[in-house]
Amino acid sequence: MLSQFNYCLDLNEMANHIGVAVGCGWQAFVAYVNVGCYYIIGVPLGCLLGFKFDLGAKGIWTGMIGGTLIQTLILLYVTFRTDWKKEVEKTKSRLDKWEDRKEPNLNLGPATTITANS
Repeated sequence: MLSQFNYCLDLNEMANHIGVAVGCGWQAFVAYVNVGCYYIIGVPLGCLLGFKFDLGAKGIWTGMIGGTLIQTLILLYVTFRTDWKKEVEKTKSRLDKWEDRKEPNLNLGPATTITANS
């Protein structure tokens, strides 16, 4: 029975790489796309295939893969349409902010000694 799901597992593994978008600082966008594709596309499609068309667990998995595929296509589109020179400049400015910061002053006042009687 598990061999019937191999294609689902393979597709899920291939389609679930969203590291570029997260690495660019688009976590909120990725989260919205992820939730939207899962709950608006994947779950209803899985229920339709699994229960209406009597495909059972294979249909549910196929629906989830459908949602993941749509997510992947959206993120690929955004990745290919990105102005990477602009992203590099934004990253440089973020790094410069951190570099310009001085070491925080950790001196909290006079040292306090804790004794057993305190």
